[in-house]
Amino acid sequence: MNNIHAMKNILYILFTVCLFTACSSDDDNTDPEIPQNYTSFVVACETDAQVVKNCVLGYRGEDKIWIRVASLGDINGKKESKEITVDYAKTKDLTLFFDIYQDGVYSKTFADDNKYTLTENKKNKFIIASMFSSHEVNKEKADQYPQ
Repeated sequence: MNNIHAMKNILYILFTVCLFTACSSDDDNTDPEIPQNYTSFVVACETDAQVVKNCVLGYRGEDKIWIRVASLGDINGKKESKEITVDYAKTKDLTLFFDIYQDGVYSKTFADDNKYTLTENKKNKFIIASMFSSHEVNKEKADQYPQ
């Protein structure tokens, strides 16, 4: 009889632990940032229906020439691009460049007017808004497009 009583007590204790664990609040559970000793970023679109063609990210150097940081290809929906590691000492802000196609044929290249600001020692997640302002650039000119 004592064995049955002991087993019941163990089961009650296990049940109580499971109950408290299952019922604990996770309202404050925001995905904590994982510390890292390097700075990186990924890019995704705001909506799944959005596609941004031939994405390139760069920054303007001291000599006003654009420096290419990454060529990401097409950004399709909310799927994140590959992670790109950057030298935070060289730049804090990035600009997104992208191509426009009409009927499947390249038409023009634009630069997003928004800046994407990096936070040091973090995997930065940049979201391309579904509506944003941009301006046309010439891909052949280093003072307008990252080479």
